[in-house]
Amino acid sequence: MSHLMKTLERIILAHLRPLCIQHHPAQTAGGQAAGSWGGSPPAPVNILGTDVDVVESYKYLGVHLNNNLDWTHNTDALVKKGNSRLFLLRRVSSIMDRKRMDRLVRRAGSVLGCPLDSVEVVGNGRMMAKLSSMLNNTSHPLQDTLTALGSSFSERLLHPRCVKEKYRRSCLPADVRLHNKQRPSIHLSGLL
Repeated sequence: MSHLMKTLERIILAHLRPLCIQHHPAQTAGGQAAGSWGGSPPAPVNILGTDVDVVESYKYLGVHLNNNLDWTHNTDALVKKGNSRLFLLRRVSSIMDRKRMDRLVRRAGSVLGCPLDSVEVVGNGRMMAKLSSMLNNTSHPLQDTLTALGSSFSERLLHPRCVKEKYRRSCLPADVRLHNKQRPSIHLSGLL
């Protein structure tokens, strides 16, 4: 990262030195103080015969840079992009959007000539894979929570207490519901 900053600094200084020499206060009319050029702005920087416009921010190689060379504009752009993607993922959770996505997947499968799994099947598979990796990984932060949710007489998991709606719709309770749906429950009437 420092190499990029040093290169940018060299390029900027190489173009600013002639401009600074041109507008040095001692060389202005009457030796006026710097910054008081009598209302006329300094001449624009000229590179290869083309005047360079001054901009507040610009995007170069996917990185948003501003005229102060700090990361605030880039961070804001990344947060905005991440929030828009999260918004789209939340929107897909509705039933109508799932149906539209499944229709699109079926259409893509017919174009490819092979059947493709629906969005729900792929999502459930990924949720189960994530839950099994959490159960098998002893160093996972949720390992203690998941072992506490384990049932003493079956492979099912007890549903965690969900006080808030946001937590009820989050990853862990949804994974537990899916896990319990795929595991058969043991009824005491069948054992007697």
